[in-house]
Amino acid sequence: MEKIGGLWQGRLLLLVFAHIVGTSGYFSVLALAPFIRTDLDIDATQFGFFASAYFGAQMVFSLPAGNFTDRIGIGRGLSLSMFLLALGISGFALSETLSLALLSMFFMGLGSSLVNPATGKAVMDWFPSPRRGTIMGIKQLGVPLGDVVSASAGATATIIDWRIILFFMSLLSIVTAIYCFVWIPAGHKRHGLTNFKNDLINLIKNRKLAVINLSSISFNIGQASFYTYLTLFLRDAAFATQPVAAGCLALSQIATASGRVGYAYISDTLFSGRRKPIIVMVVLVAIATMILAAFVNSGWNNVYLGILALLMGGTIAAYAALLITATVESVEPELAGSAIGYRSMAWSFGGIIGPPAFGYIIDVYGSYAIAWLALAAIAGIGLIFFTMKTEEKK
Repeated sequence: MEKIGGLWQGRLLLLVFAHIVGTSGYFSVLALAPFIRTDLDIDATQFGFFASAYFGAQMVFSLPAGNFTDRIGIGRGLSLSMFLLALGISGFALSETLSLALLSMFFMGLGSSLVNPATGKAVMDWFPSPRRGTIMGIKQLGVPLGDVVSASAGATATIIDWRIILFFMSLLSIVTAIYCFVWIPAGHKRHGLTNFKNDLINLIKNRKLAVINLSSISFNIGQASFYTYLTLFLRDAAFATQPVAAGCLALSQIATASGRVGYAYISDTLFSGRRKPIIVMVVLVAIATMILAAFVNSGWNNVYLGILALLMGGTIAAYAALLITATVESVEPELAGSAIGYRSMAWSFGGIIGPPAFGYIIDVYGSYAIAWLALAAIAGIGLIFFTMKTEEKK
């Protein structure tokens, strides 16, 4: 551990930064949605397929990526993820057709599928268990912080070409990849490819993981649709300006960051490590905000739009750290990467079907309200299942 510093603060900062870089490319595409949609001449449903390509790669490769990370180690896993992200971001910046843009999003998804297993494994290897939820929440801060960077990119797209912005994101990924390869040690590794089949069987038989995964599908249908369409929703339904829409995206990420750390800390302290009560309360409020979003129109001023963005960002996207913590705590430490990959596979499936379906409702009915109410219903079904089937020791 000497190579990355003796203080745990330095190690944690490293994991946060890895998530910032790991999410900035994908969310920059979402923040730049109005410009990309115009340049590529695509409709709402076609734009939704960007999320499908991204999450499709994660669904297919998350489990192998997690098991692969358990074997090659933390540093190599993060380095490979950053190189794949750079390839995808550069490809998107060069895209002139929808097909090439979709392929580029697929490569971004490949790179992203390695980030969570590697950083989650690092939490298990580097930090003590009594505050593991809090550490996981702080580590996950990198996701909304990366989204804030992306929102800034969306706001500056009025003066800088969106392709140049993406090239900058790609360069940042390459620099991070080199750093991770040189300076981050492997940590504990699982040897032998022959164990993959046994690892897979153990994961599938784990009932707690099964409940988490099935619930994640419905939850991420809401989360992926929210982030994919927030900018377009505010522009089309509320007639907000691009800087206001990008600002609301940034506010939602600030709320997400606060929630991920705050909920995890409360879980570790006030609830003695129990994750279920917090997750249930957070998702319940998220459903209420989706219903509220159905009533947004041009009469809403910017303050109300900002409050709505804060509420949604602080709920539907803020439970992730708790679910990831519950995931790694349900398996033996050397399978942490594989377990996270398994959960990411199910979580990504929600990301595949959610945004295109949301966009299809918009295109067919010409209404965001119906789409938001459909998301609320799906999240409600997932919450009922999670509440009834999750067993948690006191």
